Amino acid sequence: MLKRVAARVAEVYRDATGLHLVELSHNEVAAARKRLGVARIRSSEVRAKVADARSEVQVVRSQAESIDRIDPRFPALIQKEHEALKLAADVERQASECEELEKIEFERLSSALELSHAQERDYAERTKWYSVISSAAGAVLGLLGSSLVARSRNQSVEKLADSQSQKLISILDPSLRRLENDIRSLTQRGSQNEDEHGSEDGEDEHTPELGVETSPPESPSQDPDLTIALEELEHRVRELQFIIGGTTALLMSITIILSVNGSR
Repeated sequence: MLKRVAARVAEVYRDATGLHLVELSHNEVAAARKRLGVARIRSSEVRAKVADARSEVQVVRSQAESIDRIDPRFPALIQKEHEALKLAADVERQASECEELEKIEFERLSSALELSHAQERDYAERTKWYSVISSAAGAVLGLLGSSLVARSRNQSVEKLADSQSQKLISILDPSLRRLENDIRSLTQRGSQNEDEHGSEDGEDEHTPELGVETSPPESPSQDPDLTIALEELEHRVRELQFIIGGTTALLMSITIILSVNGSR
């Protein structure tokens, strides 16, 4: 199945670019060169026969001219010369035909070469435009692919930012609730201490004892429980500041990554 598909694709490419025409023209050029070579070999052989026939005529003619006409060998030499002339004429006719055939084959070879060059130029032109189109299509596909990759990366980064935000909310929400409860309890405890100290001061003013020095009332800030609670509150506030600072740095990094991917 894959071989059939590959063969079909190759055939479509050959038809679209004109490669099959180039191959046909090359085959025609090769055949024309082969025929021209055969014609030249045949022409050279016939020319050699012409030279032999002419030399044979010259030999027979010289022999006939060297003897007396009343010599009994003279008629035979004349007959031999006549046959040699007929053979030379026949060979020269064959040589003329071979030369004509060689000329025809040379013209066919020239035509085949011109056609082959034209097909090659057409193939180069088509290949150039197909290369331009393929390059443009590849650039578009690459741009789309990079856009899809950047989009997928941005989505993953956004999901990471959302998950980190949810984790931050899940971490801060209990701490904020505890901090709110601690502040509320400290506020209530401070108001209770103020009420207690206010009532004690009122009793001391109304019923002072003789000979006993009254000590100044304790300030709410000198309550040990309140001091411990304030220290715990300060510790939790510092923890919250540390968590918020780290999460802010992470969110800033994610924002930078998103901006870099968006610029790409």
